[in-house]
This record gives sequence, structure tokens and C-alpha cells, in this order.
Amino acid sequence: MDVASASCSATQTASFNAGTNLWECLNISFPASAVTSVAGKTGAVSLVPGDISGLGNSATRSVGVIAGTVAAGDDSRIIGSLQTANYLSDVSTANCSSTQTASWNTLLDAWQCSNITFPASAVTSVAGKTGVVSLVPADVVGLGTSATLDVGSAPNNLVQLDAGSKILAALIPNQYLTTSSTFTGDISGTSSTSVVGGLRGVNVTATAPVTGNLLIYNGTSWAPTSFASLAATAAPGVPRFIRKTGPQPITVVALTNVTDLSFAVVAGSLYKYKFYVSYTSAAATTGLGLGLTFPATTVSSAQVVIPFAADGAASFFKGVINASGDNVLSTATPVVTTQHLATIEGTILPSAAGTVALTARSEIAGSAVTILQNSFVEVTVVP
Repeated sequence: MDVASASCSATQTASFNAGTNLWECLNISFPASAVTSVAGKTGAVSLVPGDISGLGNSATRSVGVIAGTVAAGDDSRIIGSLQTANYLSDVSTANCSSTQTASWNTLLDAWQCSNITFPASAVTSVAGKTGVVSLVPADVVGLGTSATLDVGSAPNNLVQLDAGSKILAALIPNQYLTTSSTFTGDISGTSSTSVVGGLRGVNVTATAPVTGNLLIYNGTSWAPTSFASLAATAAPGVPRFIRKTGPQPITVVALTNVTDLSFAVVAGSLYKYKFYVSYTSAAATTGLGLGLTFPATTVSSAQVVIPFAADGAASFFKGVINASGDNVLSTATPVVTTQHLATIEGTILPSAAGTVALTARSEIAGSAVTILQNSFVEVTVVP
């Protein structure tokens, strides 16, 4: 092999020149300052991410779809999402204020800014509690005692109504559910044919009441009793009043019972009474006759006072009744068709039970005297 030059200088090396087909000397250029180490390493250097300053933490992550990896630019999870190219078509407003948030508007088909309304005064505590609050019934004002009870059939449970707003059949004792079950005590019969036969253990008589009756205890049983008969069994000293319910014209001269104005008496009890008889007469020349009927007595006396003439010393016709069927008859009436008041006042001590009844008559046959409905009798058992 030919050599173009016998010797080279200290900064040259041999280099083959294909043009001359000779080895010739070639100058070597060295850098002014050569690399002496890499990342503090010399010799055969191997670098790791920590040897390179400025790398982000993504430098050590692989591309992938699992936790700890990063997505590639063409990842299917990114394709179709919000892109810079159509930013303004997906978001109606580029910037929101500090009190707004992004809200999707289906009409605009875009995200837009929506105001957030914060309460003027924030809740700082609940029932005096702060932090992680757990409430108990006592923390809620106004709860009733039922608030802590359960619905069910156990003791202290609340009853829940069924769909028909009725108590569940399972909660009602069986004896009240069947038509053949029987009652005892104040109620007798079955659940479909029950009869109240007593009040708190006291018998109620089977006597059917009539209109106007009261349920009265007679010493042994509860029994229907007419208001008029209460005077015979009233407590001593307690007056009873019996009123006439309608007017009653009388045109005959025979004594006629005045309806409603009567009361029952029993033997051995002393009664005082007073009949207040309001009446009118068809003629001034027609007087009113008043009488009484009553059972056998030990003592009986009554005084009758009937208006007779205009006001004055001789304006009343007076008389007495000492026997049953007796009567006092006036021979005139002060003023025609004007209301007048006659009275019978007396006492009676019956020796037999019976009824004291008021009778009345007209002085002249065919000429009416009318007993008015505001008439009444007051009767009291004398203690």
C-alpha cells in the first residue's frame, strides 16, 4: 500500500484518499473544551430519568388505558370530546364569574354559565350541634309522644288502619267479629242482635217508651217515665212544672178534663200545687168554671180565684175545693177575647196513689171558653 507522505505531525492521522489511492496525513480538530462526564457520570454512562432535569412525571408513564398510564392523542375516549376547533359551539360563554358554574342548556345544546345563589346566612349548627350531626327525637321541637313509637301489634305499638280506613281484623278480639258470639253484663245477645239491658249493672226495664218520656231510676231499675209523673216521685222540695201544649176550647157545661194539666201522686206523700190557667171567653156574660179530680186523701184543700169584673175590690170570683169533682164557677168575664189568668192553689195528702187532674167548663152551653197553651201547673213534694 502506498503512502503519500513518510511522516505526519503530532495532530494528524493517516486517512485513505480514494481519489489518489494513497494513504495521506489528515489533520484532527479537537473541541476547545471536551465533555469529561454526563450527569456526573464518567466512563460507560447509562442515564435514568432522574439524570435529566426538567422532565415531568409523565416521562416515566407508559401509554395505555389502565390506571397509571397516559392516553394517546387518538384514544377513542378523547375523540368527539370538547376540541379547540369547536370550542365556541360547545360553550356559549368562554368565561364565567366567580359565583357561577357551568350548566348544560338542552335548548342551546351547549354549556353556559349559571349563577349560584348562596344563602344569606349559612347554617352554623343543628339543634345546638356542630360537626358531623346525628339527630335524635329530642332535637326536633313539636314531636308528639307517638313519634318514637312503631306501628305494629305489639304492646305500645300504634295501630295502622287498612285500605278501608278500618282497624285490622287481627287486632280485634275474635269474640267481637262473629255473629254467633254472645255478650254478657249490661249487653246481651249476639254481635248482630245485641240488646242493652242495663246501665253499669242496673237493669233497664223492657217497657217501651213513648214520646216525651225520660229514663228515670225508680229505686230498682231504669224505666221510661212521663214528665208529668215526675212530680209524684220528685225529690222533696224540688218543684216540677207541667205545661199545656196547645189551646183547648170548651163549649159544654159539663166538667171536662184539661189535657196535659195533671200530675201523679203516691199515697203518704204531701204535695203542694198551683194551677195557672190562662184563658179567654167568647162573651163577657160567659164565665169560666174550674174543678179538680183526685184519688182518696187524708187531707186535701184548694182555693180557686177567677177574674170576674173590671179592676176593683170585687173583681175576682173566689171559692174552695174540698172534694174530688168539686168546682167553682164564675158568672162573667171582665173583657171579651182578652187573656185572663185564673188559679187553683192547694195541698193534698193522698191515702191512695192516683192522679190530680184539672177540669173546666163553660158557664153557658155553646159559648166557648178557651184554655190557652201558656197554662201550666207547678207541683212540689213537701219534705
